[in-house]
Amino acid sequence: MTKKLSRHQVINLLSKHQTKQFKDSTVTYPDSNKNSMVWHNEYSARGSLRISKSGLWELKTCFKMFPIPMKPGFQVKNVHVKCLEDELIFPYFLDNKMLVLFSGKDALEIKLQDGDLDTWARARWINQRFQEPPKLPEDS
Repeated sequence: MTKKLSRHQVINLLSKHQTKQFKDSTVTYPDSNKNSMVWHNEYSARGSLRISKSGLWELKTCFKMFPIPMKPGFQVKNVHVKCLEDELIFPYFLDNKMLVLFSGKDALEIKLQDGDLDTWARARWINQRFQEPPKLPEDS
């Protein structure tokens, strides 16, 4: 099993790409500013690898991306975030329209579920607890 990346390791990888070339000038990003801009929720989930939209812009210059569009009407739920946090070892971006992964293996697993994060999370719940999960309330 591969060890999960830490936030510190991701920031170190980003610091190798800290200069960007725009037309005829070079812009340098300091590590302290980059650290607070990358993560989705800096203070309440310190071990989380969920990145913000600005973090997505930073990481897409360094890593290969695997975008997975969500079905219309999809809503992010805590069970999705929890299963992604438990299963993924690389950072990820998630909103109601798209899931962006930086690991081909993880992207393949979710694509095998036809990009349906509900089905993927349900399968993870059953595998971990050997029982059916409680029914989610249906959206009206």
